[in-house]
Amino acid sequence: MMFKGGKNLEVHCRSGDDDLGTKTLPPGASMQLRFDPNILGTTLFYCGLWSEDILHNSFVAYDYTADYSRCSHCRWIIEAKRACLYCGDVAITPMSCTEFRSP
Repeated sequence: MMFKGGKNLEVHCRSGDDDLGTKTLPPGASMQLRFDPNILGTTLFYCGLWSEDILHNSFVAYDYTADYSRCSHCRWIIEAKRACLYCGDVAITPMSCTEFRSP
């Protein structure tokens, strides 16, 4: 997950099984979400975001049903108005984007 905003970003990611805690990302910083999908194939990670630029927004960072077969290395880029999912380190075009509410 990489943050391309103008202010610090608070990120809190969790699933039903794991809480990865809250991290503070300065602009240009990145963080990794490392986890193993559960054996039932129901892993679902949500991330909540807060900053002066972004109201409290949340998005699905990983959904086993949608992401397991299409993306072995998922990469999120967080901007002031949206979060976009890219597959792999070199992908230029996002697979999907989640638009945020404006402050």
